Amino acid sequence: MLLVEDGTLFLDDPASQYLGDQPWFDRLPNANEIRVCDLLSHTSGIADYPESFRYQMTSAWRAVRRGTIKFETDELIGYVLGKRPPFDAGQGMHYTDTGYLVLPTDRGSVRSRIL
Repeated sequence: MLLVEDGTLFLDDPASQYLGDQPWFDRLPNANEIRVCDLLSHTSGIADYPESFRYQMTSAWRAVRRGTIKFETDELIGYVLGKRPPFDAGQGMHYTDTGYLVLPTDRGSVRSRIL
């Protein structure tokens, strides 16, 4: 919210303004309808990656074979790409970590995405 307070990020802006250049963005459910506030308030219609069967199986395999289930952010985002959204952006609420994962987290990355 510091990015909002200093005027670097605006809640009503389309998420595409900050994320549209990401290679995975167009495959994100509701990509062109999501606003920044939707990502932060769990109203984007993006599923949560732990609900993905593929994520669950990969986690179990990693826990047994590697002793850890550490994932990179892009891997976690990948589990929700191309999935049917449970609702249109702004039309429902479903807790998801994914909305927080896709947002840029520092001033430099926000500024570089909007310039």
